Amino acid sequence: MRGDPIDVEENYSTLVEKFFNVEPDRWGGAFVNGDTLAVRAVGYSVPYAEAMLSRAGLDKGISVIPGTRSIRDLELLTQRAIDLGIGSLVTAGPLYAREQVAVGLRADDPEAREALAQIDPGAYIAYTRSRALSTSRYYDTSPFYGGNRILLKQVSATAGVACSSAFAWSDPDGGSDNYMVTAAHCYYSNGNTRPQVNRISSNQVWTPIGTLGWSSGNDFGTVPSRRGDVATYKLLAGNSSKNKIYVGTCDTSSTRTVSGQSYLPEGWTGTNLFTSGSACAQGAGTGEVNLDWISAVNQTVVFTNATPNQTFNKLTIGNNASTCVESGDSGGAVYLIRPNGEALAVGVVSGADWDGWGPLNCHSYYTPIGIVTQDFGGSLKVTQ
Repeated sequence: MRGDPIDVEENYSTLVEKFFNVEPDRWGGAFVNGDTLAVRAVGYSVPYAEAMLSRAGLDKGISVIPGTRSIRDLELLTQRAIDLGIGSLVTAGPLYAREQVAVGLRADDPEAREALAQIDPGAYIAYTRSRALSTSRYYDTSPFYGGNRILLKQVSATAGVACSSAFAWSDPDGGSDNYMVTAAHCYYSNGNTRPQVNRISSNQVWTPIGTLGWSSGNDFGTVPSRRGDVATYKLLAGNSSKNKIYVGTCDTSSTRTVSGQSYLPEGWTGTNLFTSGSACAQGAGTGEVNLDWISAVNQTVVFTNATPNQTFNKLTIGNNASTCVESGDSGGAVYLIRPNGEALAVGVVSGADWDGWGPLNCHSYYTPIGIVTQDFGGSLKVTQ
């Protein structure tokens, strides 16, 4: 049951960074259950786990319950489902509330259901869903903000492959270089690398502003030893990035200051989670979607609008009753609005489908921002 536990964002972020990432064999994940963030203990007794969490300051809005399948168990079950090579597979990943792996298929597939049952008859829940599509304001200048439009390939004098940036990033080597974060599939898909990042002026002049170098993915999706659908680009000399993101619709000039980051758990609900991207520039969407609940985390998603298909892991699913991120939003920001009006970085837009687990429910996928810290290095810029 979804609800609104006290301090849920802070508590879940601490759980992920200090417990789940450190000992995935001893914890079974967490999910929102009414006004409590329920945490499954697999390798510890409930009293011992409660004491561990209490020592870390996690003693409000949290309950510990016993579990049988660990985070690692569910990851292995997810991978075994993917390794079956099911042609209709769209998504696969854990539902911690059920201690099962949910497998989304483009059509009812009895053979796939049977193959999953042969792995473990009680481990999987299969359902049908629409295919997932990766998503591809306008005239931003240095210092660059998140949620702006970037162009990675010029197709004509006025058009090109467009994506969005997410957040400003610090130099992982401790130097003074300025970085920005975007999506890996913007950089590498359909057999093409697009390393040069450009801005465009209102009179359609293209100007190189940076170079993509580090990426979590390649032509087939997430590469081994990395996670998610994220990439970083280093800004060229004379350019800089700032801890701001554009907010609002279409070619907005409104911004928010980014002052921290957060993870969101399965079952989170709220009215303060938004995306920021440049889709409206491409004639679709508005550049902003309000994601009002999180249905699942750590999902593996197959995007079928690239050749070959791209499979990205560790994505979170955010939901809206009728609106998805659109083409041009890829690489954009997912953020929470704090009570003081500042923003907490949550993730990087990856893609969407237009058919969810409820009527008219639209799924938008994003990579949690903490993955960039852990896999690329450096840190989110939270000061100017």
